[in-house]
Amino acid sequence: MISLTGTWTLIRFILRRDRVRIPVWIIAILVTIWGTAAIFPDTYPTAADRQARATLIENPAMRLLLGPVHGAEDYTFGAMMASEMLGMALVAVGLMSIFMIVRHTRTEEETGRAELVRSSIVGRHAAIVASLSVVVALNVLIGLGVAVTLDATLVQLDTAGSRTFGAAMASFGIFFAAITLVSVQINEFARAASGMSIAVLVGAYVIRGFGDMLENPLEWMPPSGLALQSAPYVDNTIWPLAVLVAVSVALVPVALALSDRRDVAAGLRQPRPGPANASTFLARPFGMVVRRQRGSLMAWGTGIVLFGLAYGSMINEIGEQYGDNPMVQDYFVALGLDTQQLTESVIAMVVMFMALLASLFTVSTITRLRSDETSNLAENLLATAVSRIRWAGESLVFGLVMPTLILLLTGLAGGALYAADTGNWNDMWTFTGAIMAYAPALWLAAAVAVAVFGMIPKAMLLAWFVPAYGFFALMIAPLMGLPGWMNDLSPFEYVPRIPSVDFEAMPLIVMTALALVLIVAGLLGIRSRDMEFV
Repeated sequence: MISLTGTWTLIRFILRRDRVRIPVWIIAILVTIWGTAAIFPDTYPTAADRQARATLIENPAMRLLLGPVHGAEDYTFGAMMASEMLGMALVAVGLMSIFMIVRHTRTEEETGRAELVRSSIVGRHAAIVASLSVVVALNVLIGLGVAVTLDATLVQLDTAGSRTFGAAMASFGIFFAAITLVSVQINEFARAASGMSIAVLVGAYVIRGFGDMLENPLEWMPPSGLALQSAPYVDNTIWPLAVLVAVSVALVPVALALSDRRDVAAGLRQPRPGPANASTFLARPFGMVVRRQRGSLMAWGTGIVLFGLAYGSMINEIGEQYGDNPMVQDYFVALGLDTQQLTESVIAMVVMFMALLASLFTVSTITRLRSDETSNLAENLLATAVSRIRWAGESLVFGLVMPTLILLLTGLAGGALYAADTGNWNDMWTFTGAIMAYAPALWLAAAVAVAVFGMIPKAMLLAWFVPAYGFFALMIAPLMGLPGWMNDLSPFEYVPRIPSVDFEAMPLIVMTALALVLIVAGLLGIRSRDMEFV
């Protein structure tokens, strides 16, 4: 077909451009799945341990967060994977599909590269089909890799369960590839296209979560509800996954038809005309930052607070369940936590995880400066009476203040449920203080991102070192028995593990001072270097 001319060439071009990105997605997802499955036999060696875990996971807050509990009456390792890991794995492949499709369709049009490509011998639908082909193949590859990995890791379990787990991930990812293709046709800008698809993902997940929490038919809410109801290793129900694939196939011609009804770089939904005069707040760079990032702020803030609520409601139960588990005690020792006060150690671990999630939002806020620079949005703003330091500095202020506020709200929300469980409302302030101790580590993560942007902008991926290595030091290094100095590379390791240990102000003062130095260096670099406008 003429409309598909050049599809294979574009597929090779996408694979060439994403020769690093694609392996990173595959390795990150497979290693996470493998690492989780590998520790189950040592963490829950007996049937009694596994049944205690099932009782804990049947908590309504955990059903809201993770999904339905399958096989609770005989909680095998496979049932654990289906009940505790499948929901998070679905979110990972869903986001991967959304970002990949938007990157190779709407972003290409927004930057003008698609127009250059289509000026050659390329069919109208070639870019859409090429992007979809790569993402579908990527999801299938991940699904097969997960099936093989689980089949090799979770011994004495049926192969059919591993295949169902992998098929659930692949079908879910393919579904969101198709959804995003439609979103790309509707929205004129990449952020709006991503936002619409992520809204579908989050909205459906939340509705499904309330269905599982209340145990009503909303638990089948597609697409996440259907995928979770496949129940790998327990029921191995395939028809919900077939429904997802069928809907995905039906959405593709819809996306192609919609693409015929719009111009290149335009969307079907026309931007609404704004007021003739902007408010005083919006006329300032900080107001622009808030306006553009309010969606991300709401999404990240809501998600992290929900995590805090879920874990705050079950801290005591976690401490009671794992009090005699030697592997968990070894894990806490590796983190420098007191195994004699397991509940306090659980609080310290949970708040560190919440802080690491907040640091992802912090860094994502700063890295938008780089995308604004390369897309020429910054050029339009800097052409006015706005200095470079003010432009970058007000984004930095947003990236420092808002994640800190998220930490505070998370601490109050999670601490309130923890205090309600213990009956001692002083515990709310203990929980809140423990998580707020990580604020300087967040500021340091933002400072590193600003310094990278100001001095070596082409190496912007280095801005993610602090949160990425923090997750490694928290979740992987202790399980691998790596030397302590490797953990010490993460700034989060220097935050006092309140309430497991006594508070120490000096590490926080040092981190704050270092953050100030890096911020100054980054802003000076932004002021003096050449901007990469195209």
